[in-house]
Amino acid sequence: MLIGFEQATLTQDIYNLMSGVSENVEIIHPDKFLGMPADLNRKYLVTVTKDKDLRKACISKLDNEQLPKSTFIHPSAIISQTAVIGPGTFVGPFVSVFYKATVTSDCIVGPYAMISHKSIIGQGCLIHPGTMIAGSCTIGDYCLLNIRSTVIDKLNICDDVTVGANALVTKSIDQPGHYVGSPARRVG
Repeated sequence: MLIGFEQATLTQDIYNLMSGVSENVEIIHPDKFLGMPADLNRKYLVTVTKDKDLRKACISKLDNEQLPKSTFIHPSAIISQTAVIGPGTFVGPFVSVFYKATVTSDCIVGPYAMISHKSIIGQGCLIHPGTMIAGSCTIGDYCLLNIRSTVIDKLNICDDVTVGANALVTKSIDQPGHYVGSPARRVG
């Protein structure tokens, strides 16, 4: 069961990819999900991306009520045998997750993203297509790394950070906010 907006492109893309592999994929509106009693017979994956608070609320309900989560790894993804993909995570086409990297729960990793060795991606992160995360990086919870952004090795990014499209992160980020440019700097 996908928790998302039926008209959202990402939700439709994930729906199409998953329904080609498994049966009975459905979409439920986030408000309906938040207002309904738990169904332990379903597995859930959160596809809400635009509203971070709504995304967090849906994930919190899943965690608090210990509801089963659906994990989907596209057959074309390259996942190291030593990598860990957490529950409720979607890994898209042509993604690479290397040696001892960890993508924790409830993440969406878009096509052609690369997560290098020993990196850790926090809960609820959105990794857009073409993003490159070099080795031994730690990305906090509920971060958004936009299309083709790059994080160089051995850096830490705190929770609730948005990295703009094509941005290059060259220093650790310890303050939530929006970061753009090359090198990435905080704006707003």
